[in-house]
Amino acid sequence: MLEGQVAVLSSEQLTATESLQLLDALEQSSLYRKDQNSYILYPNKNLKGFLERNNIPAVSVGESQLLQKLVADNNVQIIEKDIKGGFHFNGNFINSGDLDAALDNLNEIEYKTLAATEKRLILKILKTFSTIRNLQEDQVLSMPLKD
Repeated sequence: MLEGQVAVLSSEQLTATESLQLLDALEQSSLYRKDQNSYILYPNKNLKGFLERNNIPAVSVGESQLLQKLVADNNVQIIEKDIKGGFHFNGNFINSGDLDAALDNLNEIEYKTLAATEKRLILKILKTFSTIRNLQEDQVLSMPLKD
């Protein structure tokens, strides 16, 4: 973001008054660090805290027979229910590729059958409600869906 302001100032297309207005506005923006008396290229992002990530609404779990069966069987290969009743994807997953591989590696025939029919739904749930670890959302969302 800061590059644009620097470019317009360097182009000498602004009057002295306009340049001063731009510099004053920059000093009032989130790009200015008062503690360092300097500017940063991009404003700081407010990232979700640990407890706010990787939460799957019960409604979404209810849409999937496979997820319901895994929870009922206490099988944590894909999903886990915490002591407060919240649902979370396996904490070892880095991205949707890990979830996809885990779905392919389910052992029991009943799980495999459900996984085959619900894979797209489960990957969609991951992409909609979960930012696994601290990946940026676009990294998780850019993973291709495989049938």
